[in-house]
Amino acid sequence: MTPTDAPAGPASGTHPADPAGTLCDADFPVTGMTCAACSGRVARALGKLPGVADVSVNLATHRASLRYDPARLVPSKILSTVTEAGYGAEPESLFIEISPALGPGDDRRVTEALAGVPGVVGVSLVPSLSRAEVSCLGGEGLAERLLEALSRAGFSGRVESVAGSPEAGSGELALLVRDLTIAALLSFPLVLLSMAGSRIPGLTRILPDATARHILEGALALAVFLGPGRRFLGPGLRAYRHLSPDMNSLVATGTGAALLYSLLVSLAPGLFPEADRHVYFDTTGMVITVILLGRTLEARARRRTGDALAAFAALVPDRAERLSEGTWQSVSVRDLLPGDLVRVPAGERIPADGVVVRGQARVDLSSMTGEPMPVSVRADSRVFCGTSPTDGALEILVEAVGDQTRLSGIVRAVLRAQGAKLPVEALADRVVAFFTPAVLFVSLATFLLWFFFDPSGKGLIHGLESAVAVLLVACPCAMGLATPAAVMVATGRAARLGILFRRGESLEALSRVGTVCFDKTGTLTQGSPAVVDRAAVSGETLEGLLSLAAGMESASTHPLGRAIVEAARREGRTPSPVEEVTVVPGRGLRGIFEGQTVLLGSRRLLRENGIDLGEMEERGADWERGASTVVYVAREGRILGALALNDPLRPESPEVADRLRGMGLSLVLVTGDGKGPASAVAETLGISELHAGCDPLEKGTIVGSAVARGERVAFVGDGINDAPALASATVGLALSSGTGVAVETADVTLAGPGLSRLPAAIALSRQTLRTIRLNLVWAFGYNILLIPLAAGAARPFWGIALTPMMAGAAMGLSSVLVVGNSLRLAGFARGTSIDGSFTAPLREFSGGTGGEP
Repeated sequence: MTPTDAPAGPASGTHPADPAGTLCDADFPVTGMTCAACSGRVARALGKLPGVADVSVNLATHRASLRYDPARLVPSKILSTVTEAGYGAEPESLFIEISPALGPGDDRRVTEALAGVPGVVGVSLVPSLSRAEVSCLGGEGLAERLLEALSRAGFSGRVESVAGSPEAGSGELALLVRDLTIAALLSFPLVLLSMAGSRIPGLTRILPDATARHILEGALALAVFLGPGRRFLGPGLRAYRHLSPDMNSLVATGTGAALLYSLLVSLAPGLFPEADRHVYFDTTGMVITVILLGRTLEARARRRTGDALAAFAALVPDRAERLSEGTWQSVSVRDLLPGDLVRVPAGERIPADGVVVRGQARVDLSSMTGEPMPVSVRADSRVFCGTSPTDGALEILVEAVGDQTRLSGIVRAVLRAQGAKLPVEALADRVVAFFTPAVLFVSLATFLLWFFFDPSGKGLIHGLESAVAVLLVACPCAMGLATPAAVMVATGRAARLGILFRRGESLEALSRVGTVCFDKTGTLTQGSPAVVDRAAVSGETLEGLLSLAAGMESASTHPLGRAIVEAARREGRTPSPVEEVTVVPGRGLRGIFEGQTVLLGSRRLLRENGIDLGEMEERGADWERGASTVVYVAREGRILGALALNDPLRPESPEVADRLRGMGLSLVLVTGDGKGPASAVAETLGISELHAGCDPLEKGTIVGSAVARGERVAFVGDGINDAPALASATVGLALSSGTGVAVETADVTLAGPGLSRLPAAIALSRQTLRTIRLNLVWAFGYNILLIPLAAGAARPFWGIALTPMMAGAAMGLSSVLVVGNSLRLAGFARGTSIDGSFTAPLREFSGGTGGEP
């Protein structure tokens, strides 16, 4: 059946379904960019569009990301703007399986619903298959918005796949190899003719004089220039037309000038003095060949920067065993839906996120978290797509598939981080903006100076060679790749180590941190406290106290609350039916039991409500001196008793604290817990600065005040009450075992159990910034040194000059060296650290060579 096609959005170019002023994300590939000048031009063009709030164009990933107001800008205008700037931009395709099956008239309703979603360029619907292909500008939350639109139209859907993969650069690499091969095959005889044409036996009978040889050389050089060289000529001329010359313009101008001069000398030698009748056909052919070789090596190296994402994509199996009508059947992973039951044998990859309903096994999480030791799972355990049971089969109830899995979330987060611009790039961006025009000016000035002032009488030859060499040696590419190549490798490597940077800027910010603030419960401690003691005032029973406390905490997700409920369950106590339980932030809970007000929480909560602790105050102080957390219970203004809970330190916390101090960092403990248990933890870990009894806002104020004083502060937490501090810090880090609010607020997520990845995250960020600085030093130093040398500055003194061929080779290799230096980050923490301040990575994330990918 012929698909039903529709453009996105109404004719007016607005999306009425989207609230005015709501910004949407867009992320799409851009083709044709070869240097920093290219990415800068695309960014400037997009930044001028109405409704655009933020733009980032990444040369390493060849992608553009922006935030825009869909009420003022439609996706088609975004794409056309890139095209008008001289580059290619195409939407990506997202496929949706729609249910129930579409009936007569449903196709129009579904098409209009999907086309009205911000970010959609067009919709192609095949009603007979209940399948839609959505052309779109990718972006955070697009899949969810499409499914919501379907739901409003009365349908449900499942995102099947998104076009585009980490191997998307394979096609471009193949074209480069093809062009390089053609250029080399044409340039070899060209150089042979140029260097030894008159001495090749038999050739003089075919080409009796220099003019005939020059005509053949010119034909070969012209074939190279118009054939493989078209990838410089076309984009270079378009850049001139847009008054924004780039690296392609420099190569096209340099090789074109050499070719044109040589053709004129060959076809009209009388125009030139005999001493100036030199031809440079071999220079044209070899320069294009050498630059293509450099670009091919660079493309190969840049493809390696996406190895981490390719490895994540490879974790998803192609097929799964699904229970259908009482039998296990092999189906495509694309056909899985939430609610399906799948079976995963030992050694196979889990195809979706879900919950184990039958079976017991140890699951290898190393592919996602870097954790080398398998984790035991059984019924009711949660498992994730891409992981693998090592010693037993599991039956799993599917909860999330496709783009909704945690693995897909990791890939999206890494892509988002890789596309970000770091503050350290600002200098390179400013230089690149005027770099190419400046090089053209220097080249022209070089020619004129040599032409008019060369004392040797070879002004035309020296001027032409030097001017062409200047054009070819200048390399804005290296400056443009210095930062994004390193960020791309580092964020991918971090993800494979279980460190997820949600924003690329966090990588630089974390490298500059001087102070690390910790929450206590669930961060430095295991987050699994237990009730170790309790006491009741005269007239109250311990059983009644526990039941009332469990009733107050029955809906709590806080580790202390869960511990109290678990203690009641173990003793067989029924939680009291407390009503209207509300949270008093940073203090505790308030509820109603049998018409009376009940308070549960800290000493501070009761004092603020005018309640005398009586004999419980001394008992609580004794418990706190023993490192226990004390929870007091009061009813209708009268103290009933208290419970002591103990939460042991995480096994890795002392080692992590020692390593962070060894890296020159100051450690601070900021907790809502009482001073007694907080002091005990601080003393054990050697933390000298302590802030105890803080509510969430006070945590945020303490951290924010330090940042306002100019300190660079990282905050590490795991709970809802840590959200203000995570948001106030220079960098917020959350444990993946923490609450969703904490993880969403944080800039960096540490996957796997515990804090073991924290030193690695800081060490990797520092090494990444060192790599970026080295890249920038090389990129700037290369141009500062070689452009004068290419201009012939050393010729009058030492007779040294950079030939155009040497200049082209140097330019091609400069980008390769930048990318190659960045690729060293891929070996971070593989056995030994490359960061001198972190010489022995913790076993939990290095794992030798065993389980670590």
